[in-house]
Amino acid sequence: MIGRAVQRIPAESRKPIAGGLVLAAGAAACFGLVLTSLGIAGGETVEECTGHLVWKECEKVYNDWSLATSVFIIVAGVGLLIFAAGAVYAAILLSLTRSHLNKYQAILTGVEVMSIQKVADITHVRPSKVRSEIQ
Repeated sequence: MIGRAVQRIPAESRKPIAGGLVLAAGAAACFGLVLTSLGIAGGETVEECTGHLVWKECEKVYNDWSLATSVFIIVAGVGLLIFAAGAVYAAILLSLTRSHLNKYQAILTGVEVMSIQKVADITHVRPSKVRSEIQ
């Protein structure tokens, strides 16, 4: 599914899109790790203070989250990690297909007519894949 979407992206746009996907994957992975660790921790420590400025007394209090909140945060974190993995996979596919297109350009430079089968034989790729990538 991702492979077909990648093939429809114009060749000149693939490098910037791959860079953007890697950036998005990095941000999603960071937030995913933070959310997952917060969900596993299951609560937060806050400082509660009583009194006025001079006679102020503070203590650290641990507030436990409900199970549903912890599960929600863990699921959100894992979802972001899965998104990050998919974005990296798509960026790798974009980079690989870009190198294929550069190879085709090197083969076809200066040649007016060449059959798809001959290009497929040179690149060791199926003719149907060569046809779809060149298109």
